[in-house]
Amino acid sequence: MNTTEIGELSEVFASAYGWHILEVLDRRVTDVTEQVLDRFAFNALANRLFEEAFQDWLQEIRAEAFVKVVRKSF
Repeated sequence: MNTTEIGELSEVFASAYGWHILEVLDRRVTDVTEQVLDRFAFNALANRLFEEAFQDWLQEIRAEAFVKVVRKSF
């Protein structure tokens, strides 16, 4: 996209979601470093909390499980 001029269409390209053509409407320069780091930290914390909650739930389910083994002789 960096080589496509404003107002032009990009070449066709593939991604994990299919085939795409983009139109470049404008360009801007933004320092997103802090935003990216904030989002990364948020995602890392959310993933850790989710994993802890999942492990707690799994331990609870296992503690409540009852398995009865019945062997039949033929």
